[in-house]
Amino acid sequence: MNITKPDYKDNLNRIFEGKGPTNLRMVFDTESGYWLNASVDKKVKIIEKMVLSGYPISYWVSEYINQYQSTHAHILPSIPKAIQILSDYSGHPIVKKQLEDWLANLPEVLDTKFTRLTKEILNSISDLKGFEIKEAFQENYFPIGSVVDLGEITPLQPLTRQHMGATIIDAILSAGSPYERAVRPRVEKFRLDFPKAQTTSEFLQIIMRDDLAHLLNWKGIKIERIITLSRFLKEMGVETEADLKMWLSIPKNQDEIKKLKGIKDGIVSYLRVLCGDSEMTVINTHTLDFLRKYSSWKPPQDETIRRIASEAIIESVAKSLGINVMTLDYSIWYFMSNKKDRTNTQQSNKTQLQNKPDMNSATHTLADICIKKLNFDEEIGQEFHYAHLPLCVVDAVFSIGVRYESVKNVVKNVAAKSHSVIYREDKALPPLASQMTTTAFLELFRGLSAQELAESVFLNQQRTSSTNGILKADATMQFLKILQKYQVEYLQDVEKIRDRSGFEKEITAIKGQSSGISLKYFYMLTGNDDLIKPDRMIMRFLRENLNTEFTQDEAQEILHEAAKLISGKLNREVTTMYLDHYIWLYQRSRA
Repeated sequence: MNITKPDYKDNLNRIFEGKGPTNLRMVFDTESGYWLNASVDKKVKIIEKMVLSGYPISYWVSEYINQYQSTHAHILPSIPKAIQILSDYSGHPIVKKQLEDWLANLPEVLDTKFTRLTKEILNSISDLKGFEIKEAFQENYFPIGSVVDLGEITPLQPLTRQHMGATIIDAILSAGSPYERAVRPRVEKFRLDFPKAQTTSEFLQIIMRDDLAHLLNWKGIKIERIITLSRFLKEMGVETEADLKMWLSIPKNQDEIKKLKGIKDGIVSYLRVLCGDSEMTVINTHTLDFLRKYSSWKPPQDETIRRIASEAIIESVAKSLGINVMTLDYSIWYFMSNKKDRTNTQQSNKTQLQNKPDMNSATHTLADICIKKLNFDEEIGQEFHYAHLPLCVVDAVFSIGVRYESVKNVVKNVAAKSHSVIYREDKALPPLASQMTTTAFLELFRGLSAQELAESVFLNQQRTSSTNGILKADATMQFLKILQKYQVEYLQDVEKIRDRSGFEKEITAIKGQSSGISLKYFYMLTGNDDLIKPDRMIMRFLRENLNTEFTQDEAQEILHEAAKLISGKLNREVTTMYLDHYIWLYQRSRA
């Protein structure tokens, strides 16, 4: 709809009794004094008038942008957030339904500048060296972001600590404090020292009985804020993270909790993240620095408006990447908070490579370190005893960059859909007659698209990469079709393609498989005891313990030789594959 300025103002004045432009600024320009000074009730009444006037969202937004675009470009990312806020407060059912339609139509209405901001950030992410999509995920208390994941969290996995004491302490202490050095150790220690503080009431009993400042080794106003917040939540009947997640989903409750001294938007958002709300983001200095540096966006000065606008941008970028907001939020935080360390590492790597220790000496050192740190009595995972070749492929493809529990879930899903057992009884390869062949597996799901396979068979929509990656379900089927081409139907057939350059070239040509890590792991799962899976866990262990960067081939060599030394020293067989697995178990326990 193209309306000239006089008509535009006349219509506004008619609807809003001579105060049209001012009222529109109060609703859309969330940085203006009109928005900040107006009560929620007043803004809701205005937007209800706008809805009931019959004019579409395109009229209100497009004409407002036309009038203020040159000096109010910041309104573009904040409009959806502003409408959502007012929609949450409106009690008018017709208005709420219409506002839902407005929100659905906004992407087509908003100026191309918002789209450009999203594209700028997407381009930066794809080009940034060292930027990784890291899943902000917790299971059995792994602090947020401690586990790498390239896809979505599977529904069967818990998102929270299930420990209200640790959650409340984390939320309060983390504001403005160095997380890795000051917050995480205290949170984890408290959780381990007081495992029964799982509810708000149980947590309060402990901190009322003992000196919380002493328990946390922390002085200052934050101790009182922890106690105040805990008392408030108990009064509200909030006892668990599940309670808190539901309670904070109600806007008026967010307003109530922010009346507590020191509890601002950032802490409320972080509490929602800690309670498993995967669509929440915590806007902090790292987020804002990232947006400033890698896009043309200029953050507004006002704190509240800056948060609303930056949240809208992060949500748009996350949607474009096909990941949840919490994942992108943590990925940005991780990248920005580790930039200095990464730069120092890159600068020192040249020196390290020039002064790389003698491999023979490094092998002996590594063997001694492994004997000291690793538990060689732990049982080897069942994944090394799969009953069918296709399940080895599923595991090899889905296990890259994710928490292994999610891989187990995928394997269980596929086994259930294919009506097959998962594991064989012992290390020996099962007879051919008991195995599902590669061809039989492919035929079983022939005709299903990659998306249908992900949704109905694998029940997992992870991708091989966050940028331009394909569904892992698709990569798995491509891997299997190449095996079929080379007549590899059973576990016993893998020897046919071992070290065949043509086969390996085709596998590494699959999107997301170029590193060859999945291929090596596939060989391990099918019975090759002499290989390692040189993933982040293994490479980090070598780097941290030998103070040197190794290539994947060097890692293979040093672990292979170290396994021989360890076998002699322990007087038992420790294969290269077993050593790889013991290191992986050790690294996982430290996550």
